[in-house]
Amino acid sequence: MAQRPVHKLVVEDKRRLTPNMLRIALSGASLGDFPEGCEGGYIKLVLPRAGAVDVAPLDPATADLGDWVRRSYTIRALDREHLRLTLDFVVQGHGGYASDWVGAAKEGDHVLVAGPGPVKAPALDADGFFLASDMAGLPSLSVQLERLPRDARGQAVVEVLEAGDEQALDGPSGVDITWIVNPDVMHSRLPEAVRARPWPSGRVSMWAACEFQSMKQLRSYFFEERKLDRADCYLSSYWKLNATDEQHKLAKRQEAQG
Repeated sequence: MAQRPVHKLVVEDKRRLTPNMLRIALSGASLGDFPEGCEGGYIKLVLPRAGAVDVAPLDPATADLGDWVRRSYTIRALDREHLRLTLDFVVQGHGGYASDWVGAAKEGDHVLVAGPGPVKAPALDADGFFLASDMAGLPSLSVQLERLPRDARGQAVVEVLEAGDEQALDGPSGVDITWIVNPDVMHSRLPEAVRARPWPSGRVSMWAACEFQSMKQLRSYFFEERKLDRADCYLSSYWKLNATDEQHKLAKRQEAQG
């Protein structure tokens, strides 16, 4: 598969959105090439393996980035007029290429970004909607809620680490939002919370993004018990407990094959 174009952007702003989520705004002229409506899709941070590398003098079009790592994050917002890309990051509290960069990033820093990737949205012509995520999926779920028809009805369930992580979400008034506060990342309560919510009537469109094991439980519920049409559904794991990004990707490939 061809690599997506790499852009060199600058950290314009960094702030704590909630106790466990940071918001970083990036800017750069090449954001003018991003397509309309790419919010909810993803970009990939392109980060060096060899520690601190000043990317400011690099030309992304000619630099050798073959050994660099790529980490996916949701586009929370794109302001094309001001060439500003907004990304939200869960503060995970452990080392890793992306988390180390997020922790150290400051205004004026340069970073390489590849993308954008495609948007995975629920079917908008359904009778009812069911959305679910943990904090890793929350930026994308927020976009999906904003895109639902204003007369949409259904359920959204979000698991966060503490009450302060709850955010004001711009969803239709007919979509009930349930926040599950659970500081124990080892034992997600998202699947049981989803099961406990009332089921929308009619043809239901589903969207969910969360941890790998939670995803498997939700898949069983939505597809085997609720018999949803897979064409109306998006269900993905965004991370895997006690696994590196590479181990998570391998587990996803094995799951898809088996």
